[in-house]
Amino acid sequence: MKRLSENIKKRITDIQAFTLAEALIAIIILLLVSAIMVAGIPSAIRAYDNVVIASNAEVLLSTGMASLRNELGTAKDIASDNKNGDQGIRFFNEATGSTSRIFIQNNDSSNPDTSDIMLQRYAVDGVIVKESDLDDDLKKIYQKSIRLVSPEASDKDKKLHITYDSVDYNNGIVVFNNLRVLRKNGAETPAQVDTFSIRVITDN
Repeated sequence: MKRLSENIKKRITDIQAFTLAEALIAIIILLLVSAIMVAGIPSAIRAYDNVVIASNAEVLLSTGMASLRNELGTAKDIASDNKNGDQGIRFFNEATGSTSRIFIQNNDSSNPDTSDIMLQRYAVDGVIVKESDLDDDLKKIYQKSIRLVSPEASDKDKKLHITYDSVDYNNGIVVFNNLRVLRKNGAETPAQVDTFSIRVITDN
C-alpha cells in the first residue's frame, strides 16, 4: 500500500508543463480552426437565404397562377390590349361583373426586370362597374390599378415580384409566356414556368 502511494505521488510530481513551442502550436491550430469556422458562416447563411428565397418564390408563383386563373377562368370578351408595350389583356369578368385588364407595369424604366403583374378594374366609389357605363372622362378617373398579388405577399423577405414576357389569347385559351418570379434587383429565382395556360370556361 505504501509503495502504491509512493508511485502515485511520483507520477504526480513527474508531470511536466507545456513548453513554449507546444503552447504556440496549440494556439496556431486553434486560430486556424476558428478562421475556417468564421469563413464558413457567411456561406452557410447565404445557402440558407437562397433556400428560403427559392421556397418563397415557389409560393409566390403558385399564388400568382391561382390569381390569374381566378380572374380569367370565367372571363369573356377577351382581347389583347397592349398600351405602350405593357403586354396587357382586357376582358369582362363574369364573377365580379366588371371590365378588367391584366398587364405588366414596369416600376423602374432603367431596369425592365422590375415589372409587376397589375390588375385594373373600373370602380366608382368602391363599386365596380362596367366600362360601358363610364364616359371617357370618368374612365380616366376611375381606372383602379392594383398588383395582382398583394404587396404583403410579394414584398415579404427579399422583395420578390411576379412577371411575364407576353400574353396571348386564341380559341378559348389564354397563354402567359415565361411566367416567373424575380427579385427586385432583377435577379432570377428558380420559380418559373415557360408557358402557363388558362382555358376560359365562359364562351365569348
